[in-house]
Amino acid sequence: MTKNPVERRAEITTALFVFFAACMAYAAALTGTFVYDDIHSVASNEGVQSLSNLLRFFVDPTLFSSAGNVMYRPVLLCTFAVDHALGAGSPVPFKLTNVLLHAATATLLFGWLRHAGAARTSAALAAAFFAVHPLASEAVNMVSARSELLSTLGLTVALRSQQEWRAGRGGFALGVVLGAVLACGSKETGALLPVLLMAQEWVFARPRSRDAWRSWIVRMVPAVLVVGCYLVVRKALLGHATAVLLGRTGSDPMYGSTRDLLTQLCTMAAALPGVLMQAIWPVGLTLDPAVVYYRDPWAGPVLLGALSLVLLTALGMRRMHERPIAAFGVVVAWTIALPWIVIPLNLPLSEHRCYGPLLGLSMLAAPQLERWLQRLPVGAARLLPAVPLIACMVCASVRSLDYGSESTIWASALRQNPHSFRANWGYGAARQQLGLYAEAEPYLARSVAIYPAFRTARRSWVECMLQMPAQDGWPFRALIAAEELTRQKDDDPYYRILHANALLQCGIASGDRGYLERAEEQALSCLAIAPPKALVYRVAARCRQELADLPGALAHYDAALQRQLDFPSLRVERADVLRAMGRAQEADRELKAAFARAPMDQSVRAAFERRYASPPR
Repeated sequence: MTKNPVERRAEITTALFVFFAACMAYAAALTGTFVYDDIHSVASNEGVQSLSNLLRFFVDPTLFSSAGNVMYRPVLLCTFAVDHALGAGSPVPFKLTNVLLHAATATLLFGWLRHAGAARTSAALAAAFFAVHPLASEAVNMVSARSELLSTLGLTVALRSQQEWRAGRGGFALGVVLGAVLACGSKETGALLPVLLMAQEWVFARPRSRDAWRSWIVRMVPAVLVVGCYLVVRKALLGHATAVLLGRTGSDPMYGSTRDLLTQLCTMAAALPGVLMQAIWPVGLTLDPAVVYYRDPWAGPVLLGALSLVLLTALGMRRMHERPIAAFGVVVAWTIALPWIVIPLNLPLSEHRCYGPLLGLSMLAAPQLERWLQRLPVGAARLLPAVPLIACMVCASVRSLDYGSESTIWASALRQNPHSFRANWGYGAARQQLGLYAEAEPYLARSVAIYPAFRTARRSWVECMLQMPAQDGWPFRALIAAEELTRQKDDDPYYRILHANALLQCGIASGDRGYLERAEEQALSCLAIAPPKALVYRVAARCRQELADLPGALAHYDAALQRQLDFPSLRVERADVLRAMGRAQEADRELKAAFARAPMDQSVRAAFERRYASPPR
């Protein structure tokens, strides 16, 4: 139906209102920095720090993270690379892109609701509530959570384009393709796009004639082809097209890889009603939601949660063809949530995963808002919705401020749950990064005490204790924790190096040669389980130095160089050993060569200052 100029201007004005509402609610995100998973996926990920990798993102899933995590999300990585180029690594362009992606999704939601038949006021309110809802805060504020924003945007683009295509505008087939590429290239959830497109066709225009069925099939083809290609490439690069659900066994439900499907489903049945409540009343939002694990499907919370979910779904789907917007909203919420409901992940609940389901719930809310507004006096209908909108906007802004630093976001999580092992670790690790080791140690120790199998916290705890005063006995406490770490996972070379460092510090503190010899042995044992690293030889050389065996220390450095492990820090240490052996001229040549190669390296400059008072200009 063609709109007159007045209606068209009103539509554009309302769409702009939704867009700017999202920008205002999350403007505070621009003051934040990289936190939590942002560190390994963006800040320290060299793969996204060069535009030359744009094509490699589509064929090399190892570029996803500096922590060794392998995922196939090429479109997401392309946006990271562009943001890095625009801001030279500053978090501002990354945060701004997230805010704009969220605002664009909210605006598209408004357009989708209008085309689906919702009144302008109710469509605007539903889209505006989505735009300013605090439950979207993690997806908008965490750069690493952009996968949710991009994937949901792609799904919305495809759904909106299909509406126009169904109305006779064939050019919007390209919009379906674009949406499919965005969704699949950003997160695995995008592979469910054909399900959503089929559901939209069925709910809004069920095919009845042969021609209608033929048109319906044609409109499915682009998305099915894109998703099919995506799954084939994913299979070729990762070895699997989809997640493996069965065959997971283990006694620790906190690790997704060992949480069986029954435990996962029971746990989610008990937890999801609380997530729905946060969509209505967004309090208690946290980076680390508390989760109680269940395995018995007949447990009270599991039964109650499952029954309430079934009842709410049935209410949302009733009279589907009379209330198509609400029914389709239920389908969207369930479809986007289904992967993280069914697939066991290390973090069963995360705020950012609620972003897509929140879109579906906003669709569901539009018809209810319309009926509610019709029952109110005209003046009240205009003023009353402003109160919760402003309240949500304020809450979203305040929540965004929590992401100002690692310390503030984990402090917020600790306030929500002081007994969370992850929040205690996060806050302790944040203080540790600032060099506040005495402040960090109690939180890291508490995290290990709450959950002894959480190796990440134990590793941070050992690293922290090794930085604390030896005269207070910290190396010996670190050694006890490091021994347990290597007992839990003996095939991790970094854990062995930590253990070796703890032995080394104990040997230095006590003067006991036994500690030093064990430290050297433990460091060199890494060569039997992993490719050689310079750090292995550096630790072994330090042990030889403390044993007053300078030729032995030099032999370790030379062994590293023979393996092509030639780094400025290793050259500096080798120069120190040469000087201690009375070979000053060789030491000076070594130091000057290191400076010529890496004049800005801190270890090289510090060595020059010790030797020559200041580095050469």
